[in-house]
Amino acid sequence: MIFLTVEALRADRSSVNGYIRPTTPNLERLASRGINCTQAVAPGGFTNICFPSIMTSSKPLSYGGYDTGAKGRPSTVFEKVHSAGYKVSAYCTNHWVCRYHGYGDYIDNEHLLFVLNTLPGMALTLFRSTLALWHSGKITDAEIVEKAKITIGVFFDHMIDYCRERKTRMPEDVACYGGERFITDGYDFDKIILLVKQHREEFHRDILSYVQRHFYYIPKPHQWIAREWRYKRTVRALFRAGLAVVLERLGGLVDANISKFAHYRQKRYVDSAAVTNQIISKIRNWDGESPFFIWSHFFDPHIPYCPGTGPNWYLQTPKYLASLGYSHDIDISVAIRSKPKTDEEWHTWSALYDSAILYTDQQIGRIVEALEERKILDNTLLVVCGDHGEELGEHGDISHHGYLYSHSVRVPLLFSNSNLISGVNSHIVELTDVVPTITAILGIPPSPQWVGSPVWDDTVKSRNEVVLESFFGGNCVFDMRPLYMAARDKRWNFMWKEFRDPLDKLSPCGLQLYDHANDALEQINLYSKSHPEVRRLSIAIVRRLREIHEISEDRINKAFPGISV
Repeated sequence: MIFLTVEALRADRSSVNGYIRPTTPNLERLASRGINCTQAVAPGGFTNICFPSIMTSSKPLSYGGYDTGAKGRPSTVFEKVHSAGYKVSAYCTNHWVCRYHGYGDYIDNEHLLFVLNTLPGMALTLFRSTLALWHSGKITDAEIVEKAKITIGVFFDHMIDYCRERKTRMPEDVACYGGERFITDGYDFDKIILLVKQHREEFHRDILSYVQRHFYYIPKPHQWIAREWRYKRTVRALFRAGLAVVLERLGGLVDANISKFAHYRQKRYVDSAAVTNQIISKIRNWDGESPFFIWSHFFDPHIPYCPGTGPNWYLQTPKYLASLGYSHDIDISVAIRSKPKTDEEWHTWSALYDSAILYTDQQIGRIVEALEERKILDNTLLVVCGDHGEELGEHGDISHHGYLYSHSVRVPLLFSNSNLISGVNSHIVELTDVVPTITAILGIPPSPQWVGSPVWDDTVKSRNEVVLESFFGGNCVFDMRPLYMAARDKRWNFMWKEFRDPLDKLSPCGLQLYDHANDALEQINLYSKSHPEVRRLSIAIVRRLREIHEISEDRINKAFPGISV
């Protein structure tokens, strides 16, 4: 069994779901021998809110919220398949799905394939909203100390563990991922462990003093501890970094784009081709006895969109653009800009996103070919889904944040195996349905705590609408941050929020209702209190709010006066 999740993969940009450009020919092939769920919806619009739902079939704001990943939630898919005798391998390109977030148990081979600097970023994501409230005087010193214990305090232990892992695996990693950033950054992990231990000792000596000293403002990840380890690298890595800076500046004198491409030659994330190489190796070396379960997350449709393999990816990008019918004279340097500014740049941005999807699909095709070569394709279940969608400027934003527009939440989802009755599943499917479907196909009993169902189940067929839930990025602070919710069916998308989060600079202050069946990009807000769909969809949101223990009845009644369920 192979389970692949893909970062920021929009349903409406995937040809397997009808997109006019052939972005996913290999997914189309897989869908022809399985179940293609064309109305699949993510529970929210960003990664760390979605994966607890995908992997544990639970709602993001249940169990105290999504900050703790799988911890305290129902069984993960890893636990269920491991208990059934599968050898479980996880290629963790995504730092939100690994042992640091409760996913490590029951994984036989866990490969941490993310860069060092993602860990302070992860800690700050889980601390930032609470920190902002402390700065504004809305929470006490005692409360910030308690939050720091479970985010910053735990981070130090994770960092030391990560560095030890890198040291232990270094020979294997260099052989398998020698060109990836988590290798070429060249950190001296002994020096970093020493630095982290010093921070940990200072933290536990006086937590409040540590917070006052290091978080007197709300830092970005590179402005905190990562600033101190910036130069704790091997001599060779320091020389290489210095030479790169000189070459970038010299190139910039000739052409600013040369300098930018030199800086971004290495992708921020692990190249899906490198991960695919290892999955293929695992398939070829399988002993033919114990069944295998392989999971990984392909990152290439994440900004910056860099279709192509290795440090010279941009030399390959024109090939992918041409395959999709885009002009050969597209300015590829748009990929490494912070945000498009002109209509032409927006068009290019969109084209590069499509090309990144095609590049990722190509890697999935390589895995299918490896299964065919081993003559086990017919006996292998392949599952592919996006974790959430992506915005390409439709509502003034890029990437993915806390919005619940269709482009941010509708994703491809397919289950492929020769033993499945192939066809299109047009019911409203949630990503909480993924692991119950996997276990049902494999003949493994589900967890009784899972809220999802197999995609062919009557509970899915009778589902009239789904409710999505989120905060606007940051961490979960139920009593002080506004909830962002949406209730959607096959035609309507009703987006409700208590009030606009201070970090949200783009969405309207009021509520939104879109006829997404006839207004696919959701440009015309049809909301009015008297609209006949508003009450029905509001009732769905109220029902879900009443399931969340942290939300009081008074708060719900204030938000939805006159609606009783």
